[in-house]
Amino acid sequence: MSFSDVIVAIISAHINSIQICLIYAVGVIISSVTALLLHFIKDEGILRRSYSRLELRYLLLCAVFNTGGSTLFIASVKFIPVGDATAVFRTMPVMAAILGRIFLGLRLRCIDALFIVFCIVGVTVIARPSFIFHAGEEQTAPSNNHKILGISFALASAVCFASIYMFGTELSEYKIPADVIMSLNALVFLLLIAAVWSVNRQWDCFQTTTVALCLLAGAITGIGQLMVFWAVTKEKLVVVTVILASNVIFSNVLQILLMHIMPHWISAMGAALVLTSCVGMALRKNETGQEQSNKIEERSV
Repeated sequence: MSFSDVIVAIISAHINSIQICLIYAVGVIISSVTALLLHFIKDEGILRRSYSRLELRYLLLCAVFNTGGSTLFIASVKFIPVGDATAVFRTMPVMAAILGRIFLGLRLRCIDALFIVFCIVGVTVIARPSFIFHAGEEQTAPSNNHKILGISFALASAVCFASIYMFGTELSEYKIPADVIMSLNALVFLLLIAAVWSVNRQWDCFQTTTVALCLLAGAITGIGQLMVFWAVTKEKLVVVTVILASNVIFSNVLQILLMHIMPHWISAMGAALVLTSCVGMALRKNETGQEQSNKIEERSV
């Protein structure tokens, strides 16, 4: 999905974020619906099962937060390098832990608090606000404001997807297929962005290359998200989380190769702190999950 993020960053220099989102959403829905139809060919019952009100509520909440998270991330790369945006976005496991503590009452240990501190410091270092990093940083007020705005968008995107993680844990109990969730997410994304586009009257003509790249980015994202859903069913969540964290490295490499933008060494330090907190939180949750499963087995014996 790093390739998709870099494509969006390149396109953002030519058209605005809402325009990107609409074409991008079409690409996502094409890949998601294709996967759903292939699943339907093998199992016709996938579209015939009935859903309870609670299931539909969780599905709709996931779709709305997915729309918000995707839109905010696409908006963030217009203001900050895609490598920085990806690093901030990967604070998602830490955000999920914080939201779980606030809304679900999940327990946080001292080590969790340490990872949260690492995350906050890492994001601050990436943002490099002028009131802290004033020495040696020749930043004008507008450029600093744009950087803070981009970081805020990426952070808000991480919060949105962390919320999806909470709802997803509930959906996992109902055994809802990943392609059904993805297709609904893509459909709601497309409808909401189309409504915003219509209200703003942004019916512009785009170059064929721009449209093709947007569609490609959306399709890659859709395929990537489906693969993540599939990976979670086959492998431990901690392994998938660690692999996804490598997205930060790939995004920076592609940023150098395709956009010729070198990441700032201070941003690299901040990204390292964010990755440490992300991987550490995932490992800690895996350890907690094993302890809980062992206790359940002891009680059953």
